[in-house]
Amino acid sequence: MQIDRKFKIEKAVSTDPTRENLQNVFVSRRHAMATDGKILAIVPVQCDKDDEAGSLTPEALKLARKVSGKGLDPIRIGLNGAQILSDGTVMTRPDECKPPRIFHLLRKAYQGKYYRIGINAAYLKDLADALGSEELVLECGNSTEAVMVHPLNQEEGCVGLIMPIRLNDKRR
Repeated sequence: MQIDRKFKIEKAVSTDPTRENLQNVFVSRRHAMATDGKILAIVPVQCDKDDEAGSLTPEALKLARKVSGKGLDPIRIGLNGAQILSDGTVMTRPDECKPPRIFHLLRKAYQGKYYRIGINAAYLKDLADALGSEELVLECGNSTEAVMVHPLNQEEGCVGLIMPIRLNDKRR
């Protein structure tokens, strides 16, 4: 699997020990997806024919970024039964957990209406890093549902979600 080094998708995984199914990145044939329950990041990847869909640990991504050196080349990790880094390091692949219902969440997030919402800046920064962009477009369905987030440069296949802060009806 190849992933652009600007995508720090591991920043979107959960660190909550009670949410084991959210502690890894899920890799499909075309995308890597991660959520901590507050933000969701989906970024494009290129899989080799031998790569298998499934979980990828944040530690493997961080180490792969380190061993691949600096530069513009994508990060490479083989996903065939194990996590195999470009320097030959082999890491055990996590047991499979059922990924969240991502496409259901994406459909629900966009309803074509716009509302006043609050966003936690730290979560938004983590999502921006996960999507590899400092400039984002936010699309709101309503004031209590997830906000869809796209990089401003409209990188093909990149999308994220962030949950809004509940606001009272008074304007500030």
